[in-house]
Formats: sequence, C-alpha cells, structure tokens
Amino acid sequence: MNLQALLYFYETARHASINKAANACFVSASSLSRALSGLEKELETTLLERSYAGIVLTRAGEELYEQLRPSIEQMKQAMESFGSGFAGRNALRLRVCAYQSSIVSQALVNFYRRYGDQYEYVDVILDVYLTAEQVLEQMEAADYMLGVIHFPTAKLTGYQELLQQRGYALIAMPRLRGCVTIRTGHPLAELPEVTQEQLIPYPRAAYIYEDPWDLAYCSDFHNFRPTEVRKRILLKERGQLHDILRSTDAYFIGIDMKPFEVVQGTLTSVPVAGMREQISTLVFYRQSRTLSPIVRGFMDEVRAILKELSG
Repeated sequence: MNLQALLYFYETARHASINKAANACFVSASSLSRALSGLEKELETTLLERSYAGIVLTRAGEELYEQLRPSIEQMKQAMESFGSGFAGRNALRLRVCAYQSSIVSQALVNFYRRYGDQYEYVDVILDVYLTAEQVLEQMEAADYMLGVIHFPTAKLTGYQELLQQRGYALIAMPRLRGCVTIRTGHPLAELPEVTQEQLIPYPRAAYIYEDPWDLAYCSDFHNFRPTEVRKRILLKERGQLHDILRSTDAYFIGIDMKPFEVVQGTLTSVPVAGMREQISTLVFYRQSRTLSPIVRGFMDEVRAILKELSG
C-alpha cells in the first residue's frame, strides 16, 4: 500500500478539501486526486464523496481516518522535531496559534524570561489572528503545538463541542470580566465602573472583524450602523490600538489591561456596569500530540496570567 497516498487521504479528510490538502502536501490538486483514486481502487472501496460543498467521508473513509490519525500525527511530530535541524540539540521550540491578545503576548514574555537562558537554540513562533474562527482554521491548516482562543462565555459550549469533534484536547482557563481600556488621563479613568451611556460620547476602538463583546456591534468593515456606538476607529494591529488609546479619548472593550507591561503607566482599565458577558479562554492541542515540558510551561504562564486577572 502506498504510504504517500495514505498521507494524502489523511490530509484530505482533515481539511475536507482537495485543494487545501494539496496545498498542505505541496502537490497539485490533480496529482492528489489521482493518488486518492488509486488508493480507493487498491482498497476496493469508496473513501470520499466529492460534491460542490466539499469532501464527505464515507463510513469506510471515517474508519480509515480514525485508524490513521494517531500514527500520522506521531510521525509528523517526529519529523517536526528531527527534520528541523534542532534534533539532539539544546533547543527551545514553541509554535502557538492564538487570538490576538495581550494575554498571550505577556505569557510569551514571561515564558522566555523563565526558560530562554536555559537553551542554546530558540525557535518560537506566535501566529495571531483577530477571530477564534481564524485560529481554528489555521490550526487545521498547519502543525501548531498549541491553540489559544478568547470569546464570550455564551459561546463556550459550542466551541468545546466543535474542538472535541475535530480531535482536540481542551484545557479550560479562568473566566474574566469585560472592561474598557482607556488612557490614564481619560475623563472616565477614575470611575469605579462605567456605563454604556457614559461611553456614548467617545469613539470605540476595535479590531476589524473581531468578535464583539456584550456592547453594540461596530467592527464590521462595511455595515456600521451608529446606534449606541456613534463613533468608531477600526484597526488591524495591537500596536495601532495602543497608540490610538494613548493619544485620544477612544476606548476598547476587552479584558483588564492594567497588569500588562506594554500598557503600564499609560493605559488603564475600568469594569463595565451591567456587562453580563464574561470572557472565556480555551487552550487546545491535538489529542494525538504528546505535550513537551516546554509547551506545558507556556500553558502554565497563560494560566497564571488569567488567574491573576480573574482575581
């Protein structure tokens, strides 16, 4: 049996797409399709149903996928380690795909301070995205060691079920209360909490297309309808956000930013009165992956920050 064809089948099943699987395997879609047809002919069974909606596994395909998954994921993990040039060396390697937030950035800073000097070689990748859905898509497309997403707690059950269906192990983290982040000299900065009405005169800063929290939706690029939020400033990067908040009376809805080094002395956070939503965090990884002490160390840093923020 052709092992390459089995890998092509596995990636096609994982991505539910011929084109995405071909990109992941660095081959043309036509070559991958021919290999799949040859595999089905050799096994004398249909593994995939092809339609305009994508790829659907047959019952035989589902059984083969489940049998292949542990072995292929272990093989990919071994290749990731020994094919990287770091095999046998004193190397710190970490690859994380995460929702863009100061939590993950500060966790990485703390992690490096704790472990960086212990290793001769360091290879760290932190890939960030503006929505949880983008993080999930990238986790499916590439071999990250860990994923981190934040979202309103009302969506927790849905994300848990989705990730478990896709073969991920989940680690729940402490929940956080929503706050507005503003400059230290902002007219609202000294209040114990702010109301939605008090925020109306000020522009809301948001990331383009980010998931909104409990307050009025304003981050859709094309469909801004001024209601409770009458002014908005849409941004794409965290550095832009911090610059805007430091230099204007804009506010950002998210978590308590005060403990983070990047904002200390320039920005502050104030709880929002009546904000029912809490913010949940999930850390997840493929069930077939064996977590190294390095990855567990980064997870501990994320957990420590969330524990501090949750009070």
